[in-house]
Amino acid sequence: MWGAIGIDGIVGIHVFQGNLNAPRFKAILKDSLIPQVNDRYGKGTWSLAQDNDPKHRASIAQNFLKTQKVLLKIFF
Repeated sequence: MWGAIGIDGIVGIHVFQGNLNAPRFKAILKDSLIPQVNDRYGKGTWSLAQDNDPKHRASIAQNFLKTQKVLLKIFF
């Protein structure tokens, strides 16, 4: 299970089978998180905070987030 929390509570939960890897993380961002957050807060008005996990830093995820113009905050 993967989930996100916004300032006003749970934004989205995505349930999947298997291990979370960079391609699956990108798919969750694309199909679940970004559409839900854009609907809730408006496109371009929010930022994504995440830790320094390798799948978060992976080029497939980073490049996708750049194409979506998501402001990224990384916590170590």
